[in-house]
Amino acid sequence: MANMAGKSLPKLRGAIFGQFTRRKQLVKRHWLDTKTDQYYDVLRSIVIPECKNIASHVPGYSDRIEKLLTYNIPPLSDAWNFATELVYRTVADESHQTDENITKMYILRASMDLSYGLGSIIDDMSDKSEYRKGKKTWHAICEGGKATAVYDGIQVGLFPLYLFKNHFKNDPGYTLLIETVVMAYIRVMIGQTVDIHGQLKKSPSMAEYKVTADLKSGQFCAVASALGAIHAGILSHELINKTMEIFHIASLILQMWDDFNDYYSSSEQTGKPPCDLINGTTSWVSAKAMETFTASQAAEFMECYGSADADKIKRVKELYNEIDMPRLYTENVLEKYNHCQTLIKTLPHEKLREACSSYLEWFVIRETADDASDPKVTNV
Repeated sequence: MANMAGKSLPKLRGAIFGQFTRRKQLVKRHWLDTKTDQYYDVLRSIVIPECKNIASHVPGYSDRIEKLLTYNIPPLSDAWNFATELVYRTVADESHQTDENITKMYILRASMDLSYGLGSIIDDMSDKSEYRKGKKTWHAICEGGKATAVYDGIQVGLFPLYLFKNHFKNDPGYTLLIETVVMAYIRVMIGQTVDIHGQLKKSPSMAEYKVTADLKSGQFCAVASALGAIHAGILSHELINKTMEIFHIASLILQMWDDFNDYYSSSEQTGKPPCDLINGTTSWVSAKAMETFTASQAAEFMECYGSADADKIKRVKELYNEIDMPRLYTENVLEKYNHCQTLIKTLPHEKLREACSSYLEWFVIRETADDASDPKVTNV
């Protein structure tokens, strides 16, 4: 890896390490994620029409919902929403994987994209970001601006509950699906609030970062895995909680990766400006830096961090380079990966262990077949 000072570190090739080759965000699909066309068919033919139907009696509002969803979904690379499908396909008995249940699994995968959409639309407003994935953020282009975008974000987040009612209300795991998603939303909103408070203070600390990341960022992969497990017939709270704990750590790794790219990859490559650097966000990178800096480095950092001035942004990145942030990032990802491996060994369900191991291997270790090419970024 470029600029890696720690020669003892293993050469990691997983989905979150592609940026080391070209200083660019490169997201590679899991090697089993080969049926995205089927997923998008369900998204277009079932999920969006049903969400539009909620407001069919309001003149013109169904068209707004369609535009809202087609513009914002998926809000992230669609590689991230595979956790639901991976867990379901790995864990569910073959007899359970009927056409009907596969379609329902894709509805759950879409529900995760909608959940990500809630976080992304709200997060873009709180970060004052004008771009996501190389295009204008929703609040910058929608009719009504921020005043309506906040409600659009809430709607997107609530649509999964409507879909669950339509498709899962007679399933044994229906109540558990609802509880899982609602609790995640509550934690995410608390995390968003804590994150904004951190921006106002502009004094990054690892203690504050861990609280924010745990609540705001740690939910998404965790919830995705739970939905797949519940649909596969896993209704044990103990098994679901243990699985979510592992995928929760995967979510934290994903947030570290996103924070790292704010500093390491260019705006042209990430599709958005370096919001963390400009806003003075308590990110993993800034919190880790404050743990590592000398007193003089920390003082200079605090003078420059949280400014849109190009020279100050440049100096912040130079300070990160002085402490070899890529090495610190790699060490911390590997530490979390090893923690997950320990937890996986204690998970008392063979197929769940297999699904967790497969996801973490893709995330951190294994080079996928399309490594030489950039990922396809799809919108509905």
